[in-house]
Amino acid sequence: MSKLPYLLPLLALLACGTPTTEAPPAPPAKEKPLRDGLHVLRDASGQPTMEGEIKDGKRIGRWIGYGPNGRILSHTEYREGTLEGPTITFRNDGSVFYRGQHHADKKVGTWTFYDEAGRVARTTTFDSTGQEVVQAP
Repeated sequence: MSKLPYLLPLLALLACGTPTTEAPPAPPAKEKPLRDGLHVLRDASGQPTMEGEIKDGKRIGRWIGYGPNGRILSHTEYREGTLEGPTITFRNDGSVFYRGQHHADKKVGTWTFYDEAGRVARTTTFDSTGQEVVQAP
């Protein structure tokens, strides 16, 4: 006679594991709002990734983004937490990648993209709602 029927309950018990009294992990803590003033945000190694000013819990003025080598990668303007004004983004070598304007968190007007040699690679135009304007061929 097979011993398998007698082993099944034992195997099922072992498969369940040992009961634990550990509490489930706590949910992540909510980030505290940043205080007003100049802030330098840093990555895990302490390198700056972004800096700018906070007022009433919202970004204002020019915010600068940094790459891993410390080089400036972007300049972006904010008004009361909303993208508003010019934006310029650089490549890691410092050359301009693209530039354009924001209004009410939307891309507006003509955005210009550059190749590695600094020549205009293409332009794209956005209407006042942030929709790309398709040029007729």
